[in-house]
Amino acid sequence: DEMNISDNKSSSESPSQKEAVKLRSIVESFPHSRFEPSFIWRYPHVQTIIGTGALKAKYFGPLVRTFEVETCERFETPDGDFFDVEFTKGFSDSRDDKSVIILHGLESNSKGNLVTSFATAFVKKGFSCCLFNFRSCSGVENRTPGAYHIGFTTDVHQLVTALRARHPHKRFYLSGFSLGGNVSLKFLGELGSEAEARGIYGAAVTCVPFDLTQSQKKLDVGFNRAVYSMNFLETLKAKAELEYKQFPGAFDIEAIRACTTIGAFDEAYIARIYGFKDKYDYYESSGAKNFLHKIRVPAIAINARDDPFVEEASLPTAEHVGEIAPVRLIYHAHGGHCGFYTTQRNMGFEGSECAVPEHGWLGEELARAIEHIHNLSV
Repeated sequence: DEMNISDNKSSSESPSQKEAVKLRSIVESFPHSRFEPSFIWRYPHVQTIIGTGALKAKYFGPLVRTFEVETCERFETPDGDFFDVEFTKGFSDSRDDKSVIILHGLESNSKGNLVTSFATAFVKKGFSCCLFNFRSCSGVENRTPGAYHIGFTTDVHQLVTALRARHPHKRFYLSGFSLGGNVSLKFLGELGSEAEARGIYGAAVTCVPFDLTQSQKKLDVGFNRAVYSMNFLETLKAKAELEYKQFPGAFDIEAIRACTTIGAFDEAYIARIYGFKDKYDYYESSGAKNFLHKIRVPAIAINARDDPFVEEASLPTAEHVGEIAPVRLIYHAHGGHCGFYTTQRNMGFEGSECAVPEHGWLGEELARAIEHIHNLSV
C-alpha cells in the first residue's frame, strides 16, 4: 500500500526540471518490500510494544552490537551546552566515502535497540555510521535549560557542518525513526537546495509523526495515554525535576508535576523553554509535513497506517510534497510504531523470496533505501 506523490507547489529555488525528474526517478524506482505479518502481529500494540524489542530490552538488556564503535565525541555547542555522538569503525578513514547519520526517537539514545538494528543493517551494506544523541539522552545532564524537541535541528546543523569540514568528499545520508525521522525531514526542508553543498545526499526515515497536533491528540487518550504517554512522561518529568534544581525559575515546576498528558507537558515545558506561543505554535512550527515540499535530495519515508502514535488521516498526501520535491511516501497497512516485526521468512525483497535478516525487516528496508539512493546518485 503506497502513496506516490506529485502536486503543484512552486519554489523560487527550484532545480531545473531535468534535475527534478532525475531525483524523483531515484526514489520512485526503489523496489520496496512487502510487509505481511502473521495474524497476531497485525495488532498495532503488539507490534509497538513487543515488535520494537522494548520489553526485551527492559528485562534482558539492549541488543548486543555486532559492529565496532571507533570513537565517541562530545560536541560543545555555541550556547554552552553539548551533545554526544558515536562513530562506527572506519568512519574517519579517508577511503570511507559514504556514511549514515542516525537520529533516535523520543527519550531513546545511540545505544537503543532500534539504532543498533539500523546501524547493523547499514554497516553490513558498507556504510559507516554516526550515531547521534540528542541533548540529555547520552546519560549525562546538560548545562542549559531545555534539551531537545521534535523540531530541534540546531545541533544537527552543527554536526553536519563539522562533519562536512572534516570529510569534504564524503556523502552523508540521514536516517531516523519517530522524533528522529521528523527532525531528519524538517532538517532537509530547512536546507532545501543547499543540502548537497552541506554534504547531505538523501534520507530514509520511518514512523514519522508528520502532523504533531493530530499525533498529540491520539497519544493522549485511552490506551495510548495510559501506556505510551505515561511512559514518556515518567522520564521527561524526571529530567525536568533535575533541570529545575539547576535552573530554578526557568519554568513552572508545579505545572510540570501536574502534567498527565504529552500535550500538557508540551504546553508547560517545551513552549515555555523554547519561546513558542503555545503547544499549537510548537506543533505547527515543528511538524515535517510542512517541510516536505522544500526537500531537494531523495528521501523515502516508511510509515504504518495503524501506527498508534500517528493519525492515519493526517499522513501527508500529494498536496504536501509538491511537484519538485524528490520525496516518496510508502505506507503499509500494518507495522505499529517502529515495530514492523515479522516471523515470516518470505517477505520478498524486489519480488523474490528472501529471509528476514537478524537485524529485522525495518532496519533492512531503510538500509536498502539508502543503498538504492546512493547507487543511483553517484
